[in-house]
Amino acid sequence: MGEVRARIGVTVLAASLAAAGCSIYTPDLLRAQASDDPEPVDAGADGIATDSSVGHDAGADAAHDAGPTDGGINPTASDAHLDGDVVDSGPLVCAAHTAHCSTSPAGACDVHTDTDPGNCGACGHSCLGGACNAGQCAPVALVSGQTGAAYLVTDAAHVYWTNQTAGTVMQANLDGSAMITLATGQTTPFMIASNATTVFWTNTTTPAGAVGSVPIGGGAVVYVATAQDAPRGLALGDTHVYWLNTGTVNGDLDRANFDGSNRERLADPVAGGGGKDMAVFADFVYWANGNDGTIRRAPTIGGTVDSIVVGQIKPQAVAVDATGLYFTNYAVAGGGGNVVQLPAGGGEPSVIAADQAGARRIALDKDFVYWTNELDGTVRKAPIVAPAMGARPVTTVAQAQGAPFGIAVDDKAIYWTNNSGGQVMKVAK
Repeated sequence: MGEVRARIGVTVLAASLAAAGCSIYTPDLLRAQASDDPEPVDAGADGIATDSSVGHDAGADAAHDAGPTDGGINPTASDAHLDGDVVDSGPLVCAAHTAHCSTSPAGACDVHTDTDPGNCGACGHSCLGGACNAGQCAPVALVSGQTGAAYLVTDAAHVYWTNQTAGTVMQANLDGSAMITLATGQTTPFMIASNATTVFWTNTTTPAGAVGSVPIGGGAVVYVATAQDAPRGLALGDTHVYWLNTGTVNGDLDRANFDGSNRERLADPVAGGGGKDMAVFADFVYWANGNDGTIRRAPTIGGTVDSIVVGQIKPQAVAVDATGLYFTNYAVAGGGGNVVQLPAGGGEPSVIAADQAGARRIALDKDFVYWTNELDGTVRKAPIVAPAMGARPVTTVAQAQGAPFGIAVDDKAIYWTNNSGGQVMKVAK
């Protein structure tokens, strides 16, 4: 991997991610940091991890490992279950992979947590429409038959995605029902974002690229901008939509009000740079430049463009929250791509996961970073906080997917698109 220059200090990522300090880290150093990481555990044919040493997460997946959610523990077998609520002459001891749940008759261990999709791995853990195999939820296709499914985004009720080849923008409920077409006749629709009322996307062509919008639930398509030069990256702030023109002629960073008014050019940062994904956090816009190997930022109101990471190979995705800045490299010299974290509060950048085959898109929740690997068909995750000792564990959420592209998460599930498979997928956390 190339050089990584971390210029993120306490005031940068802890508050408004303003630059402070400068250290240089070589790609070899970052690769060395991850050289001892264990290989992610392969999943079985059903697309889920099968090795009992993986999937034991400190966050959303803890219920799989702690036993039933009704309060019992088993003093004699780590994977058996007790019900602390049945306490006449002592707690009820259930056999391995069975449990006494809230729907069970008194004194009965009648729930099979290794196969029950409503109590998968623990009482009350639902697979949200997927199967339960060996106490782990399997992925399920929400919708199929999508031509060139690209990027997606979710809200509390819906999932939205773009179909590059079909030229459509789509919406469905989070369980895959009530699918509707929001827009047709689009030219290579790519990135997508949404707010409380509207879905936005980029049409990645040149010179007739565009930033489109449509009301959630359907309605008239309104173009925020037309005659754009291969707009690709897209992000929303509180009051504006931001996008990157990535062509070699008019590469620039632009913004406009959500209705398309007051459009302005913020910076000329990406001519020939191949801008990819982007994110807005606090007072800055961040983006990945795939061609020149940089991660950049600029103020949301316009101003100086700052290269905060340099020397990367095909950086694709970027995500930012209060814990730090995260990005993927699609490939690095001599091997696969990787996932990198620049932590809030300063410190050295660290490789979260090395040797990822075509790391494409990133998503965050409070405990984990999630990403898609386009080339080996996997979806993976790793904890945001590294363990005090040992390597950071990487878990394979799904395998044997058809070129997974976009990814999004909510409090219950992980969603992604399969670009070559033409599917929108989902798996319970």
